[in-house]
Amino acid sequence: MLPERQSIATPVAEPGPFEDKGAKDHAKPHVGGVAVGTALVPGDTRTDSKKGMVALGSQQGQDVIVYARPRYKENPLPHYPKVARRRGYEGQTLLRVEVLENGKVGQIEIAGSSSFEILDNAALKSVKGWIFVPGTQNGERIDQWVMVPVRFSLR
Repeated sequence: MLPERQSIATPVAEPGPFEDKGAKDHAKPHVGGVAVGTALVPGDTRTDSKKGMVALGSQQGQDVIVYARPRYKENPLPHYPKVARRRGYEGQTLLRVEVLENGKVGQIEIAGSSSFEILDNAALKSVKGWIFVPGTQNGERIDQWVMVPVRFSLR
């Protein structure tokens, strides 16, 4: 009997608006890996993507908003369920996450399914317990919604 492959999650450093562009642009996760990142809510535009943050309205007289991002080093990596790996399930779950001003997750919902309930539930369970760098508006912490894609891939 062959040993089972280990699943390893690889954070995506620079995701794009509403999709996990970073997963395509960065090195592929290890076999059985999970890629995660943060994306923006609809209508937002990125002006500072080097740190995975977004600043809106940076000109004088406008609000400056910096979006929340996960504290990757402090958060547990998403678990790739053994049953899903054995069955060859792959896909991306897009989560809509409310990040509270203290960096904890408030509400969380599935914005886009991977087509496999087991993968969607694994993504929800993992991200639910994450800690984020909270978003700010004009330098003050705020509650905020962000999109978090979690990609499950066996390649």
